[in-house]
Amino acid sequence: MLMLGMMKALALTLGGAAADEGRRTCVYFGSRRDCGSGGYSRIRERERERDHPSDLWQSEGEEEQFCFYSSGEEAGSPPLPQVDGRAAERLHPHIMAANGTSDILSSAFLAVEYVDAVLPENPLQPSLKHAWGYMLDNYTKFQIATWGSLIVHEFIYFLFCLPGFLFQFLPFMQKYKIQQDKPETWEKQWTCFKMLLFNHFVIQFPLICGTYYFTEFFSIPYDWDSMPRWTSLLARCFGCAVVEDTWHYFLHRILHHRRIYKYIHKVHHEFTAPFGMQAEYAHPLETIILGAGFFIGIMIFCNHVFFLWAWVAFRLLETIDVHSGYDIPLNPLHLIPFYAGARFHDFHHMNFVGNYASTFTWWDKLLNTDNQYNKYLEKQGGKKEQ
Repeated sequence: MLMLGMMKALALTLGGAAADEGRRTCVYFGSRRDCGSGGYSRIRERERERDHPSDLWQSEGEEEQFCFYSSGEEAGSPPLPQVDGRAAERLHPHIMAANGTSDILSSAFLAVEYVDAVLPENPLQPSLKHAWGYMLDNYTKFQIATWGSLIVHEFIYFLFCLPGFLFQFLPFMQKYKIQQDKPETWEKQWTCFKMLLFNHFVIQFPLICGTYYFTEFFSIPYDWDSMPRWTSLLARCFGCAVVEDTWHYFLHRILHHRRIYKYIHKVHHEFTAPFGMQAEYAHPLETIILGAGFFIGIMIFCNHVFFLWAWVAFRLLETIDVHSGYDIPLNPLHLIPFYAGARFHDFHHMNFVGNYASTFTWWDKLLNTDNQYNKYLEKQGGKKEQ
């Protein structure tokens, strides 16, 4: 598999070099099923006569694709109409720009193919496929979307809370606790747990019940064959995180306004030293207001019900981590660019002002709402030097 990946990389490199040396670049028009691994850029369905001469199209009324290849047709693909690059530029002003974009996408596509070739096959995939098929054969879409989503949310939430809960009983973990002078108490954790049950089953569960109707309205697939690849899951989860983080920053900042803070957001700040289970401890209105950002990303990026669950898992992992109260070394989440982390958000609970973002640091940096946090870090650094 490694040799296969290297051969693919060499083939694309040589093909690109030949194109750079002056080989005529041809633009192929055809349906998506005709596009090989050379890359394609999907465009919206167009009327046949509007933008292109009729002889460039395969068939009338079909959703068309542009496929760009730098060196001949894909092996085994059916013959497609072709035009010279200069003629294509005259026919459509966006083709040449799209051709350049296609080269970038083709390189990215090849990189993904190479990584797939290097990585070993997932030994759990046959079992997962069997389990997924069993679920589809024995449960309705409504049951999967509703009860499945509820089980995923509850199981993942308390599973991710478990390590932080156990840390309080492990003396060697206390050196990683950020606010060491404020330990967790049973009273606080019980209060938090009771509020969580109310929010999860009285506020969030009715929203989860709408998952089935969302998937039906947007034709979100459930089948195994439509399951997105791991690269698509990662990219879409990152896109959802960007959307949610933006929503969270501005709405969170509004909730801190002195005229409304005491009515809604003050509930979440009852704990100045947060712990993992407190991530969704909030006023019911805050659960709806800030939770809306979670659903906006789904409406943009969701392409499979499995992705919905993957985004739930990622979002819960992130929010429990930043509320954990522990700054654990070698935390893999810190590999995410601009990731805020526990120390960043812990300061927000300790200081009440600044560091409003949920996942990333860029909005606080751009709008200078992390200035007090930066001063705090400088002060802490000065104490360590002394």
